[in-house]
Amino acid sequence: MLVLVLIATGILMLFRRELFPCGSNITTIIIGVLYISLFPYALFLLLKSNNVEGRLFLVGLVTIALGILTVKKQQNFLTLDIEKNGGLAKPAIIYKKYANIKTPGTVHVNYSADGEIKSAQFICGDENYKALSIGDTIMVVYSLRCSDWALPLDYFPTHEKLSQCKEGCLLKNGELLLSN
Repeated sequence: MLVLVLIATGILMLFRRELFPCGSNITTIIIGVLYISLFPYALFLLLKSNNVEGRLFLVGLVTIALGILTVKKQQNFLTLDIEKNGGLAKPAIIYKKYANIKTPGTVHVNYSADGEIKSAQFICGDENYKALSIGDTIMVVYSLRCSDWALPLDYFPTHEKLSQCKEGCLLKNGELLLSN
């Protein structure tokens, strides 16, 4: 029974963005805490049972498989969502940047959406990272389903593009539809 609960929470984690769009941070935390708290208990029960090796192998295999599927799925989810449903491109201002030996160049940006200031962070690669400064403006595109889901669109937009998209430009089918 416990193995089924572990598998169910793993599947919930895998499909959390489809099931709970734009509320996923709290849902992810709840599902993650549930899974993390159940996993040691499941291992304890498995170690007490007679067929330890078979069950332990099954739980380990399912856990690893669900983890790999979740990571792979989430890597492409936002890009596919914007391609399918469209997105809104807007200027974003870099307010923090960092890099070290273990992490590639990362920038933190603020952008406006739905009357609020939203934050996002992007790994931008060494060349872009070196050329960008705090206070620079980049273009981001966020999902029409959830304005918290953003991707970098252009690290070095022209002044013309920034002014045309100040209030947002629709990105549909890979084409940026400029506003007047």
